[in-house]
Amino acid sequence: TRHFLVGAEYKAAMGLLAYAPRLVPSLFAAAAIGSTALVSRSVGEQDALGAARATKQALLFGCGLAAAVAISGMLLGRPFIAAMQLRGEAAELAWQYLAIVVPFAPAIAAQQVVAASLRGAGDTVSGMLAQAAVNAVNMTLGPALVTGWWIFPQLGWCGLAIGTAAGYAFAAAVLLARLFRRRSAVRMKLATGWRGEPEMIKRLLRI
Repeated sequence: TRHFLVGAEYKAAMGLLAYAPRLVPSLFAAAAIGSTALVSRSVGEQDALGAARATKQALLFGCGLAAAVAISGMLLGRPFIAAMQLRGEAAELAWQYLAIVVPFAPAIAAQQVVAASLRGAGDTVSGMLAQAAVNAVNMTLGPALVTGWWIFPQLGWCGLAIGTAAGYAFAAAVLLARLFRRRSAVRMKLATGWRGEPEMIKRLLRI
């Protein structure tokens, strides 16, 4: 029954981790909100290049911050769990989950920023569909990996974390692919414009 997450230690770990997936996306709100504002302004001025620049700078800043979050999470995850007063097997379960999900922070940041940029350009559907994809992958792949359903291996607790990480990675990949389409609301080129622009990033943070 342990593979089906029955026991007080699982409930204790889940109680802590219920907050982690909500906290991490909020860390990238600065890049996402700033991107929406600057992209919408550029689109209103019919400045396609400005919209693309704002989106790329927001992605650079958001994913750079996410990389720092991921590294900090891997280094400080266990002390954080101890500070939350989890002990024994519950603490180990919480760490196993964080160790799988936290490295995907850049995917979470990319999803947030790209959805915000597209929303600023008038595309409000793509972000909604991406979030639905996160939930769909999480709700199907996670339980399948927990229980070993169909062709999937039985991974127990770690299956939940893999389902969550896969949901964010899938949504980020879909949104990035949509961003670079010819008919994207924000027309971007993959090969150019990826050098950091401190002034643009300052504008993002001020907003």
